[in-house]
Amino acid sequence: MNLLEARNKIDEIDVKIAQLFNERQKLSAEIAKIKTKEGLPTQDLAREEEVMKRAEERCGIYGRELFQTLMNLSKKEQAKYK
Repeated sequence: MNLLEARNKIDEIDVKIAQLFNERQKLSAEIAKIKTKEGLPTQDLAREEEVMKRAEERCGIYGRELFQTLMNLSKKEQAKYK
């Protein structure tokens, strides 16, 4: 594989990541609506820790950092529906 091929593969992966991120954000909005309807708090520390633990298991050392960023963005999305 050469540099151009490697970069092209990264570009393809980036498209998939963007699609999955957008899907995740839409689901975060749906969760916010459900939480509001059911009178539940936005933050669920137990759930967050579960996600973080799985992230580290699946992605290694940088998993927590990646998923912390994703969760922070999900919280921003959910805040729109309070």
